[in-house]
Amino acid sequence: MTTTTVTPDSRIDEELDELPVLDRGDLRCECNHGTADDYRACGDKARWRVTIECTCGGGHPRRVELLCTQCLANRRRDLERESIAIRPV
Repeated sequence: MTTTTVTPDSRIDEELDELPVLDRGDLRCECNHGTADDYRACGDKARWRVTIECTCGGGHPRRVELLCTQCLANRRRDLERESIAIRPV
């Protein structure tokens, strides 16, 4: 039996840092307050995890957004035929 030790790949750590993780302190609202070409997150404390599913039958993927209370109210007005589930963070 042979065992080898492999050093961790630093690229994996860099990629994991870009993923939203639940236990990394205060979560921030992800709502875009920039222009169509320039994303600028709201940055307020997120209070809600919103799951949005399109009901048009086109097979669109489910989206999950972290939103503050004000952005949630704005987002609900913008949604038309989508089905949403709202859970506290």
